[in-house]
Amino acid sequence: MKEFLKQHVYILLGVLCICVMGVLFVTGRMGGSGQPGREAGELLPLVGSLDVTEPERNVDEPPGYVVIHILGEVYAPGVFTLPEGSRVVDAVNIAGGYTVEADLVRVNLAAPLRDAMQIIVPAVGDYSVVASVETSVVAASPGQAEAGLINLNTATLSQLQTLPNIGPARAQSIIDYRESVGGFTRIEELLNISGIGNTIFDRLRQLVVVG
Repeated sequence: MKEFLKQHVYILLGVLCICVMGVLFVTGRMGGSGQPGREAGELLPLVGSLDVTEPERNVDEPPGYVVIHILGEVYAPGVFTLPEGSRVVDAVNIAGGYTVEADLVRVNLAAPLRDAMQIIVPAVGDYSVVASVETSVVAASPGQAEAGLINLNTATLSQLQTLPNIGPARAQSIIDYRESVGGFTRIEELLNISGIGNTIFDRLRQLVVVG
């Protein structure tokens, strides 16, 4: 046996070295973590980690719309559909813009639009047309004629005060006068009211009726 070992000692040492190198190679590939196929220093995924995927964003609902009716001193009066949040100025623009006769002082261009709104753009000096921003058709009250004029014989105190230059005192004087004479027979009788002269009468004559 000893003779055999002496004769084959180099062969045995070579085989032993090969075995040791094989073990070292396999251990290195394991990376000491018991998981084959990972390089040394490679980070492993966290187990039970939170899902950091960004949640799906809600898609905003499409904007709503309003339908409005615009007429008066615009180039293309009619019924239009505009996005919610639009203003009166947007309605004027979609109707072709306002004419040179338009009285913009009596129209609030910044007012927000509402569904079923009616917008009337009056002409300068034409007080027979009342600038309005209405959402529905309202029947004329007893103090108003069908054309939107104030009836001097039936108008209430508050309705008379909607006229230019007519405050509470003058409105009451108009009522006192019609009660004293049994009612107006013509609008020129306004000149009989204290405080109403030719200038004020000229502003009122297109806004009132008798009947």
